[in-house]
Amino acid sequence: MSLLRYLNFLNSIATGIANLRSEEKGETRPTKSGKLAMAGETFTLIAYAGAHVAEYTNNPKLAKFLRGLGATAFIASLPPAAHSLYTYTKQALGKNTVPERMPPTGAERSLRLMGALNKFNKCG
Repeated sequence: MSLLRYLNFLNSIATGIANLRSEEKGETRPTKSGKLAMAGETFTLIAYAGAHVAEYTNNPKLAKFLRGLGATAFIASLPPAAHSLYTYTKQALGKNTVPERMPPTGAERSLRLMGALNKFNKCG
């Protein structure tokens, strides 16, 4: 799990630097790959916690299965974690000023829908 700590540490450093360098302070949004990596890492920790509980309740087969599941989730989370680290590092070094496109917020979607409906009503 030390690799997990190391990746999270590097991501936090790169994100902090990217936040300091951006014009809108503190507006660095998480990347999709970062969200996927965090989901995999969270699943890993839950699986290992479940394995510990299973071992404590004398269920070694379940503990072994949960550890294997946790290890698989951790390995699967490494590529997205590396990609998010790469993206944040690029932003921190100033080589990528355009972060990943984020989906519109609920208010933006509502305004777009209202505009489209207004145009539709004018046509008909």
